[in-house]
Amino acid sequence: MTASRPASEAQARAAVHRPGPAAARIVYYVEGDEFGGVERHLLDVLGRLDRSRFDPIVMGVMHPELVSRLPDLKVPARVLPRVRSKFDHRSWRQVRAAIRDEHPAILHAMLSHSFADQYAIATAVMERTRAVLVTAHLPTPPSNRPQAWLRRMLMMGVDIQIAPSEWTRTELVRLGQTGRRVEIVANGIDTPALLPRDEARARLGVPPDAFVVGGSMRLVEWKRPDLLVDVAQLLSDVDVVLIGDGPERAALEASGKSTGRVHMAGFQPDAPGLLTALDVFVHPCPHDNQPIAVLEAMASGVPVVVADQGGAATMIDHEHTGLRASPTAKDLAAAIDRLRRDRNLREACRNAALTEVATCFSIGAMVDRLEALYDELLASNRR
Repeated sequence: MTASRPASEAQARAAVHRPGPAAARIVYYVEGDEFGGVERHLLDVLGRLDRSRFDPIVMGVMHPELVSRLPDLKVPARVLPRVRSKFDHRSWRQVRAAIRDEHPAILHAMLSHSFADQYAIATAVMERTRAVLVTAHLPTPPSNRPQAWLRRMLMMGVDIQIAPSEWTRTELVRLGQTGRRVEIVANGIDTPALLPRDEARARLGVPPDAFVVGGSMRLVEWKRPDLLVDVAQLLSDVDVVLIGDGPERAALEASGKSTGRVHMAGFQPDAPGLLTALDVFVHPCPHDNQPIAVLEAMASGVPVVVADQGGAATMIDHEHTGLRASPTAKDLAAAIDRLRRDRNLREACRNAALTEVATCFSIGAMVDRLEALYDELLASNRR
């Protein structure tokens, strides 16, 4: 271990018990300044990965919350700088050196957007890593033609591009960003460890007898958390909770003060367990992929309302596992009010969603599929 590595990385490495020599080394690469769905997805994968066959390490730009959770999973972390541009030679040298040090059999890049992790992918391709995979968590358009060209070149060296949903694959096709081979591997989750309803409400600061609507998301503009604040304006007898943090928090707090019924809970490391506080979960974002938070709400037994656009809309069977509504405060409020007034519909959606998560979005099925892809590539690629 070099002296230049941060203390958090040293702590993560100290807790590691390495698998036997036959296990294939996997570098999971991330670039995330925040702790969101990509990071939670990665932790779920690591928690179920067969460690007798695969030996993981996580590298990249990592939020401290992700680094702090890896020792419990006995997975090492190597925190690296973000490569700011092709002229940032020093940072890219660090990324190349880190990947070379590990001699991975597999590099699996978790893309928080279409152009994340590109220097790690380039290194893996140049180093002739036996298997290179990317998971497209959020397809995004290029900001310029050189960026689009570079991505097309990189994808020529990627063995498999994983899309969590058919919607994601369709978006990749629309944006001209598909690689040589695309495989759909649906996100999966474990059943959340749920707090009792009263305890969860006390933690979030909402009245025990209120009708509570909420969402869990990073507070960034494109996620549209403002729509939940607007819902509080339209449904004056409903309490609204926003779990999460981000650059929009101050503005949301200011706009929600007039109602006195908007509760900003901030970042909660055990957010899934707090969802029992809610009567209805709302995901208003029209551009999301296959949000983990929606699956967690379904698995928590909370009726769900999602925007009728984007990947979240494909997760909900309207009037069966939840409701879909156009991403406007008026239509979201109408869907919430419908669930509030119709206890039978709430209960039916709750039960159907619980079954849907258990049968279609299990963490076991997701990891089994990933491991099968790893095995296939390792068997066929002799770089």
